[in-house]
Formats: sequence, structure tokens, C-alpha cells
Amino acid sequence: KIHILSDIDQTVVGYFKNHGSALPKFPSGPIPGAMTLYRELTGTEDIDGRRVTFLSARPGVLRKWTQVQLRDTLGISEACLLTGQASDMLPWFSNNAKAVANFSDRKLKNYSKLARAFPENVFAWFGDTGEGDLDFAIRAVREERTSLVVVMIHDVLDPVTGRPKTGREARELLEAEYQICVFDTYVSAGMRCWERGLISDDGLRRVMTQTMADFIGLEWPEDPMCRLDRVAREAELFADLAEANQRLRERSLAAARHGPFNPAPRSEPQTRLGQGGDGVLGAEDEQGPAA
Repeated sequence: KIHILSDIDQTVVGYFKNHGSALPKFPSGPIPGAMTLYRELTGTEDIDGRRVTFLSARPGVLRKWTQVQLRDTLGISEACLLTGQASDMLPWFSNNAKAVANFSDRKLKNYSKLARAFPENVFAWFGDTGEGDLDFAIRAVREERTSLVVVMIHDVLDPVTGRPKTGREARELLEAEYQICVFDTYVSAGMRCWERGLISDDGLRRVMTQTMADFIGLEWPEDPMCRLDRVAREAELFADLAEANQRLRERSLAAARHGPFNPAPRSEPQTRLGQGGDGVLGAEDEQGPAA
């Protein structure tokens, strides 16, 4: 079974304001395509605690508010949430780097507890480049090497340049050393999961279609900078859609010549990150994923 581990802010929910050490890419609301890809990976329309666990830096005192937010924004009626602690956030205003390190430590501890509690599950991690998620992912691959099958990091914007924080060379290095995929749109994330045999051709097409529909439905603020942001995000999305269409066409032609492609079964990834090959990686809460 694939169980999704997900950050919240700037991974599945956007806020059109400065957020920590990054600028947001989208207006407030759901990030286009995220929930569609989660449904394709889990094989269910109902995203709840049996299939998705949110690892958040938010302290436990905000648990109920966060669950209401996830219900109202994403339609998740029963969200499983592993939170941080208020002490993790204390250095935020005096030492941002220390606070981010605390967030990473807490998420790694919660993930480790979850992986030990449910050894029969494999996990897909979705985070962003804003506040410790990338550091957590690198450490999880280095130290755990157990149950992560794919690690996806949504790239947010550098607060100084206004451009994506992670350049091409850095992305290639993360891919080569840790099999971590840094992506701009959930179409790109869907392609990566499709390459691993985790979603089908039709599943990728559904992610493409819904990501575009979600993007069209965004309500951007009316000012010149926001219009520039929208143009930049459109360019990223159209580039990823074009690449995904090309890859699907190539797959179709190859199948016509050599027979159909048979992806690895969803529930039995062929290899895990950190265990050789080029395939797959390798909780403080009373509620956990189903066995």
C-alpha cells in the first residue's frame, strides 16, 4: 500500500503572502493538481487518515483548526495530522535557521515512528522548499532507507529573486544523489510517479487535466506583480503539459511496436530508494494509517 506523507503549507495549500523563507507561487487555496495526484497514488477518491498523513510544523494547539482548514479547503473530512511542538517555533524570530532545523527534526521523528508502526506500508513524501522539508527528505533517505518509495519537493520562490529556489544543477544533484525530485507543477510530479509505475497512463492524463482546470480556477490578485507571477506559472505548467503529452505519445508508439508497458504493481514497488537500482526510495498522534 502507498501511504502519502504530506506537508501542508505551499505543498497542498497556498497562501499568497510571504511565508517563512520563501515566497508563494499561487493564490490562497488548493495547489493545482495536488489532490488529484494523491487520489491516483492511493487509488481512492476519499483522502483521509487511512491513506494520507500530514506532517506539519504547526504546534499541536493548532491541530483542530488545521483539520477544519483541510476539510474546508481540500474536502478532507478526517485528516490524520502529526504536528510539531510550540518549542520548535520559539527560535523563529531570532534564529530562523534553528527553527527550520527543529521542523525537520520533528518531521523525521514523526515519520520514523509511523514507518516502525506500519512496516507493511510504503510511503510517498510530498513537501516544499520553504521550511525544512528538503532537509527532512535528505535525512530520511540517508538515515532511514526503509519505506520511502518516492520523494517529491514542490519548489517555491526565492524571496530575493522571486524565481524558483532550486536551479537546474541543484535539482540534478538531488536527483542523482538522493533520488529526490524537485518539481514546479503537479503535472511534473505526476510524470515522476508515472515513470515509477505508481500511476497509470490514464491516471497521468487525469492529473494533467485537473491541474489545468484547477489553475484556470485560481483567483489572482489584481496588481502588476501578480500578473507577472501568473504568466510565469502558466509557462511552467504549459511546459510540463507539453512534456507529459510527448512522453505519453512516445509510450503509446513504443507499445504499438513492442507490446504494452506493464508498470510495477502499485502495492509492490520493485525497489526502494537507497536500496540500489533506479526505482523506488530507500507521529505523535493516536490516529495512524490503516494496516
